[in-house]
Amino acid sequence: MINGRALVELDMAAMLEDGIPEQRFDLAGLLVQRAFTYLTGAPKQFKTFLALAWSICLASGEPFAGRAVSGDHRVLFIEAENWRQIPKRFAQLCAGYDVDHRTALKSIRFFKPNRPLRLENEAHAAELIQIAKGWGATLTVIDSFVRVHGLDENSSKDMALLANVGLLPLRDEAKCGILALDHTPKGHYGKQRTGGEQVRGSGEKLAAADAHLDVDVHRKDGQTVIETKVESFRLAEEPEDSLYLRPHHTPNGGLWFAKRGAPEWLSRGRRPTQRTGAAEIIKAARKINPELSQARAIDLAVAAGYTESTAKRAYNQETAA
Repeated sequence: MINGRALVELDMAAMLEDGIPEQRFDLAGLLVQRAFTYLTGAPKQFKTFLALAWSICLASGEPFAGRAVSGDHRVLFIEAENWRQIPKRFAQLCAGYDVDHRTALKSIRFFKPNRPLRLENEAHAAELIQIAKGWGATLTVIDSFVRVHGLDENSSKDMALLANVGLLPLRDEAKCGILALDHTPKGHYGKQRTGGEQVRGSGEKLAAADAHLDVDVHRKDGQTVIETKVESFRLAEEPEDSLYLRPHHTPNGGLWFAKRGAPEWLSRGRRPTQRTGAAEIIKAARKINPELSQARAIDLAVAAGYTESTAKRAYNQETAA
């Protein structure tokens, strides 16, 4: 509940006349302002490194792989996996981005659970919200999702409870973004995955989120290529292309992520982009039923693991073809 009220009226007349305000980014093309975002990937896929790098870039204003930072930021980093890994990685990344760690720590605070953290518990959720509000956090990083609750991730009821008690109020009452790191289901490690296959458990997890990013690391002939893909933005345009990164070690012992193109060996035989993949499903369904309605076409694409916004754009692409 915000400001003591459970409901706030929407000024529909003003929105119809003036339009809905354009969705802004804290980190261009990656982190939507005040959004609840999942970052998924298998273990050892640089998720924590990326979350730390993004935090340092937000705190310092340094761009990430050519992506600009907008606004002034304070980051709250909840490390519930292994806090001992953080100091070395943080120091490496600060050195790589040429940011004094003492300066960065003026805008980034790190916390670890003192006991099992259960954000479905109203008291635990209220404590985190109060810390975020008191710090003036613009982003709260949760590393990782599985460590901050004691619920059944396959239960839509449990995941809805967690979102309604611990996650969405954090976003709305503290007025900050959330970046929750989450592991890909084990059965999909090392495989090409649709959006639904990248998140463990109930579809209610994604239903509560505003955005979904997925990271996949490819290694060949001594090369390491980190692919970051926007799977869904609820209110912003989803880019078709992945962001490819190369971890680069600097002479001062630092680490940073350099943007690079997609390697040729990776692009061969790859699954189509999200929009193209959804369009192929709609095209195949239209061959069976030439009178296929837009609503039915979108339902079929969503059932295959694509987001509704991607399915709508795929329908328009296929209709225009």
